[in-house]
Amino acid sequence: MNAWSLKSSAPRSRTSWSITIAIAQRVRRRARARQLRAQIRDIEREQTELVERAEAFKAGAGQETPELAQARKHLMDTEFALRDMQPRVAAAYRAAARNDRGANCCAAAARGCRPAG
Repeated sequence: MNAWSLKSSAPRSRTSWSITIAIAQRVRRRARARQLRAQIRDIEREQTELVERAEAFKAGAGQETPELAQARKHLMDTEFALRDMQPRVAAAYRAAARNDRGANCCAAAARGCRPAG
């Protein structure tokens, strides 16, 4: 038997266990601190990038992201759909104005009221 096997087979004292536990806790704390420092660096890098993008947009030299392009396309599609609907809406208002109930409905709508039903 060598010296290591004798040490490992011998029962440990309470003090040596507490030292071992303290060392393990210190190692875990250091590892966690490294993780947190890495996260902080990532967040700071992202913040710097966002600030630069915001300044570029304010200066009128911003880059369009895929999300911004998608939102712009959705807005344009919605505006086109509303313009295409305008003749039908106008015709519906004219038809509603022709009959008595429609006239009351239009008058109520002009006052900001909505008819029941």
